[in-house]
Amino acid sequence: MTKYELNKEHLVNILEVASYGSDWLSLTYPKTGTNEALIKEESQCGSDKMADILLGGGTITAVDWDDYDENDKPGKEYSIDLDKMKEGFQKFIEEQPDDYADLCAGRDDYYTCNNLIQCVIFGEVEFG
Repeated sequence: MTKYELNKEHLVNILEVASYGSDWLSLTYPKTGTNEALIKEESQCGSDKMADILLGGGTITAVDWDDYDENDKPGKEYSIDLDKMKEGFQKFIEEQPDDYADLCAGRDDYYTCNNLIQCVIFGEVEFG
């Protein structure tokens, strides 16, 4: 099986596919000067910008609309940096080998990428 790298192309795909049409997940990034400085000039769409931020050492935000924050407001937020992404990716490889094989073979879809993001956020697939 081909090794799958968390490079810009792959991160863009994962971030875009995992949240597209999702009823529980949205991905965004804090519009801080630090994050803005990490975005490459040629990056136009949100997933490109978020991949730049992660690879540059910044943080993006995942919002779980099925959960509530400490004030009982919908939309619990989770910070994701590249280390957290790598840690969740390793968990994904170990616990979702069929999904990982699909990712490596270019057969990934919403469920594959969403399961990966769940491993990043929760350490496991909760909505499998």
